[in-house]
Amino acid sequence: MMPGQHPAWTTYIGVKSAGETAEKIKSAGGEVVMGPDEIQGSGHMAIFRDPTGAYLALWQPTGHNGSQIVQEPGSYTWTELLTRDLPRAKQFYKDVFGWDTLGMTMGAAAPEGHPRGRIHPVEAQWSGRRRRDGHAPHGPSQVPAYWQVYFSVENVDRTAEQIARLDGKTLVEPMDFPGGRLAVFSDPQGATFGIMHGA
Repeated sequence: MMPGQHPAWTTYIGVKSAGETAEKIKSAGGEVVMGPDEIQGSGHMAIFRDPTGAYLALWQPTGHNGSQIVQEPGSYTWTELLTRDLPRAKQFYKDVFGWDTLGMTMGAAAPEGHPRGRIHPVEAQWSGRRRRDGHAPHGPSQVPAYWQVYFSVENVDRTAEQIARLDGKTLVEPMDFPGGRLAVFSDPQGATFGIMHGA
């Protein structure tokens, strides 16, 4: 959106009041970097940065409610915060949104108590392949904290092949995790995203 800014996906969190939530963000140590602004006929939005440096957005719907379909092929399914300060991040999101430390219900479309994301530590090394313990690497030491979005697919391996044909770059090869399979990529502009089947 700005010269020199790295392309990235932005996750929007549904709120009742963007203005009130923006004030909570500032009180909890975050920074509101844009808005809240009215998108005429749709809602109010704001973009903020948490105390660990990760960007996220708010959405107060009026005419556009946001995601109504989740965890179906081609739709949003999961978001992860990769940060180097887990205690600070957990406290911030609890203070602002009331999220607990195990699962985070993200937006009105999420069933009550059903998590739509989680918080992970950013790994110190980025290898582009699975770690020995079976978990995916999360970025080099110079990469700031960020939210990683995942989309649901019917078959991770077939979708990974299609992404490669469309000039996407594989960052984490397809791998199993408890309950499913995932992979992480960057698109031709460099924006990262993940795909997932199951869980």
